[in-house]
Amino acid sequence: MPKKDKDLLYTSIKQYEEARDADDRERTWIDTDTKFAIDHEGCQWPKDIRTQREEANPPRPTIVNNKIPEKIDQVDGEFRQLRPSVKVRPVDSKADPQIAEIYGGIIRHIEYQSNARSAYNTSHTSVLYGGRGAWRIDLEDDEFDPFIRNIVINRIPNILTVVFDQYCKKQDRSDARFIFITEDLPEAVFEAKYPGVPIVPWNSDEKTWNAWRHEKTITVAEKWWKEKVNREYVQIEDYTGQVYTEAIDKFKESGKSEKDPYTLNNLDRLEQDGKIIERKTVKEDKIKWALMTAGQIIKDEGTGEKINDWPGKYIPIVLQFGKEVWVEGQAKVRGMVRFGRGPQEIYNYFTTKNVEVNALEPIPPWMVTPSMINKYKDTW
Repeated sequence: MPKKDKDLLYTSIKQYEEARDADDRERTWIDTDTKFAIDHEGCQWPKDIRTQREEANPPRPTIVNNKIPEKIDQVDGEFRQLRPSVKVRPVDSKADPQIAEIYGGIIRHIEYQSNARSAYNTSHTSVLYGGRGAWRIDLEDDEFDPFIRNIVINRIPNILTVVFDQYCKKQDRSDARFIFITEDLPEAVFEAKYPGVPIVPWNSDEKTWNAWRHEKTITVAEKWWKEKVNREYVQIEDYTGQVYTEAIDKFKESGKSEKDPYTLNNLDRLEQDGKIIERKTVKEDKIKWALMTAGQIIKDEGTGEKINDWPGKYIPIVLQFGKEVWVEGQAKVRGMVRFGRGPQEIYNYFTTKNVEVNALEPIPPWMVTPSMINKYKDTW
């Protein structure tokens, strides 16, 4: 294996494990809250108490009168009726309302073609249950023309497959240095989907290997990360007197500035004419993407490359969160289930107790005189 691949794998596995360990308690809460809300395997009753009551002679009831889903469904229904969508607004004097409307139309078309409503709804429902949800933006080959790549919005059904930088501070986590999205594939499916990719790990770390392989399944991870690159900009006064900023590489790529069609040659002419006001070099984030297992970097089918560039300055994973508070330097996030669990357990207990008492209570005999039932002897 090339040293470059080994270094990437080593760094990625270390980042993944550290981020997952740092987020382990929150991930456990998300899983527990979601299972409790749907009473997964009867978990609204503590397992030992439920077993004790079921094994009693005669068995005692463990009734669940689940009030949580109706509360979640009410909020979820309001969200779906709102039908939120991306809106492009011109924000300053240089922005053109007509251009903003064109961009808005393009985005609405992308949302329609992608069935983005499903992605938004899935993410919001996940937030209501566990406090965290996500959706993603992808590039996919056009169905009718493989030389065209379409922007699509896809849902992420299981938020627990997303592992992100534990040191990011922004609420939407857009400042994350890296994000992983994992998928567990059965060995047969993995071998069919990625022929020739070895299953065995490149290192001998048994703990790491076990974390990426579970009961005949292989963990495949997408990694998105940021790399700092230097980019030079120039501030230009064009031949109409307008001042704007342009990246140097725009001239190198197209031979002219995209914002000033009149400038057909290069920067020399602009400098000769005194049109360059200032130059400045800044550090920018370049987004990279790779697909990997614990043992190999997998080549992308589209580009044939192991490490690919993403044409944007943000990692195209949109994370959403519920109520957030910071405790001891860590973000604590919850949905609608967290503080409803205790009251729900109490409600289940007293509902069961009420049913149990009423079911076992002896029925007192009716006290009547013969004359009171004279006409209803056959009935009595």
